[in-house]
Amino acid sequence: MKIHYKLPAVKRWLRRSFIASFLLCCMAATNNGYAQTFSDVLAASEWNTLFPHRFNPDDRSGSGIPPTTPAKDFYSYANFAEAVSRMSNIKIIVERRCGTNAYRLTRIDKTTGASKVIRTDVDFNISTNNILTETLDYASFAGEGDLTVRKRELCAFLANISQETTGGWPTAPDGQYAWGLYFREEQGYENTNNIGYRVDDAVYPPAPGKSYHGRGPIQLSYNYNYGQVSEFLFGDKNVLLANPEKVIQDGVIAFQTGIWFWMTQQYPKPSCHDVMIPGKWTPTSEQTALGLRPGFGATVNIINGAIECGSGSENNTVLSRIGHFQRYAGIKGVSIELNGGNNSVNCGCANMRPFPIDAAECSKIASLKFTSPANGILNVSSLSAITLSVSKNDPNSEITQVFIKIDGKRLSGTSVQWTPSAYNSYTATAVGIRPGKDSVVTSTTFAVWNSQTFEGCAGLPLWSAAATYATAGTIVRYNSTIYRNLWWAGSADVPGVSSAWAVVGACNGTNPPTDPQDPNEPNDPSKAPIGQTIWLKGFNGQYVSSENGAKAMNCNRPTVQGWEQFLVVDAGNGKIALSNQGKYVTSGNGATAMTCDRTSIQGWEQFTWIVNADNTISLQGNNGMYVSSENGEKAMNCNRTSIQGWEAFNWGVVGTARVAAVAQTVAPASNTKAATASVYPNPIVKGSTFTVALDKVDAKQPVRITILDINKKVVATRTASTGVVKVSTAGIPSGFYIVVISNGRNTITNKIVIQ
Repeated sequence: MKIHYKLPAVKRWLRRSFIASFLLCCMAATNNGYAQTFSDVLAASEWNTLFPHRFNPDDRSGSGIPPTTPAKDFYSYANFAEAVSRMSNIKIIVERRCGTNAYRLTRIDKTTGASKVIRTDVDFNISTNNILTETLDYASFAGEGDLTVRKRELCAFLANISQETTGGWPTAPDGQYAWGLYFREEQGYENTNNIGYRVDDAVYPPAPGKSYHGRGPIQLSYNYNYGQVSEFLFGDKNVLLANPEKVIQDGVIAFQTGIWFWMTQQYPKPSCHDVMIPGKWTPTSEQTALGLRPGFGATVNIINGAIECGSGSENNTVLSRIGHFQRYAGIKGVSIELNGGNNSVNCGCANMRPFPIDAAECSKIASLKFTSPANGILNVSSLSAITLSVSKNDPNSEITQVFIKIDGKRLSGTSVQWTPSAYNSYTATAVGIRPGKDSVVTSTTFAVWNSQTFEGCAGLPLWSAAATYATAGTIVRYNSTIYRNLWWAGSADVPGVSSAWAVVGACNGTNPPTDPQDPNEPNDPSKAPIGQTIWLKGFNGQYVSSENGAKAMNCNRPTVQGWEQFLVVDAGNGKIALSNQGKYVTSGNGATAMTCDRTSIQGWEQFTWIVNADNTISLQGNNGMYVSSENGEKAMNCNRTSIQGWEAFNWGVVGTARVAAVAQTVAPASNTKAATASVYPNPIVKGSTFTVALDKVDAKQPVRITILDINKKVVATRTASTGVVKVSTAGIPSGFYIVVISNGRNTITNKIVIQ
């Protein structure tokens, strides 16, 4: 997030890919038993010694004459102390999905107690990973640890902002490192009408005629960064977005932006504050192997590691940062190393590599996760006992007891029986007790409803344009209609308009059509439509084709034409047959692929019409097996032992004819646990690779990775034989994409962002 007016590359470092990966901190809002005030850490009398040549509007020629009046003293001690005071009144509740940089941030004004959610990343609502919650209290700035620790942290902060604003040179009066805070805005923009650093941004749009060039001690740049800082400082993005010049008009605000940066973590990096407090941040074994260690060098790596660190020898910019640090530490009488040493060699970052993303982070934390109900819904046929279950991840054996609270009851165990009192919406909370530590808590809100009678449908979750529905089969309610998504659906996929959503029924006592392409036809899913001509749509959103009987049937047609229309025939004894072009569909008894080439109805041409819990239908052959669409990847078969996604079909009426009842069986929901997949890192740097990791794999089937753009167009594919697949984004433009992962009968979708 750091910007240096002398290094354009550093400005690029502040792009949204980094801002989007901001903000987790492990700072406590205490003084750790130490009673010092900020004036004990830094006295007003020391300011002129630290910054004898700071910004003076009357001296822009390099003479270094200090400002003559308080009004002209932009970088004054009073402004800095006031910035520290104001920041101490701000606290941020930071929620992050483990293993990702997806955040939700809540700002709390400690003076009024008012709280406001100031940021929710798109991926925060996509991911189902456990949420890590920390408190970032800006009162910890130069306020944690003993007095020596606080002074050393302050020196490190001043050294880094001095490097960004220095006007010094090797033979400068008072020395090269006595010229910190000489500039307040980027050279080339000071005292000009130049406008720059404006980019299109839907959340933080640039104001007409405003420039977002580098300003203040960290040289803040770009409109989206001004907007984000403004949200943190004021709870309103428009304060600085509409008036970016405030950063050079008000020295207090300028210093606040510097403190904001210093205190804020940029996942997977710790904050600069954390690495300067002994024992605050402890590197993992992986981080240690990469040369990462606490101290001043780590602050440089955090600020601008991509440019200044890891080359094997310290570059001049790093040496200059260390020079500033040594000067301030000498004035304050503290060591430059956390262990009390003063070896400047240990303050660099020449051998430090970038901070790595911890893909296994979720597995390392104690957590609970609801496994039942799934997708926020429980489909039941009566108000009888149901199972609520949570899975427990406890790598350090910390959790001694688990209980679930719901509807005023407390039930012990990770799997409990509970009887709902009514068809309604409920919230269940699972609590894991950890002696001597905070409890692990997770909650889920779900609807109990009857998918046959639609009782309780009013409690179904409403479709939200702000949400992303990554899991196929998710049920939502929209405009009094119940929908089920067929695949990943984003904010642009509006139910009733987008083909991503199929109609389940109406939440007002009537049943609307099953598919938006047939809006005028009634569809009673409890009866087989004998005498009607219908279409069948698979889990992949494609239609079933008879292939005119010339070859095996497939489920891969994007539209309904002649070969995709089937007459439903009463085959007797509660069975149906399907006819196209005068020929009948045969199951092949499960031994061969299905075809539509039989001239009469025999045993293999008879099927049981089954209505599933979500009102899709399945077909069961006389061999007792179920018809599978094979997800459109190969010819259809009737050889499945249970109903999963590929064995369920949406259907709709093409023609008009009477509908007669036929005996039908409701298929029970499968208890087989579906595979899940992790996709990381996310967001992804354009041109780099990402990893897809399946938790279970059908070794007999290939793993297919398909990348779709927002228009569902295939942009890349990858086939592998293992559950961990590396996928390259080379040649793929920046943007939002859907990753479809197929293996055997499992299909999983995830959203990725390429930046």
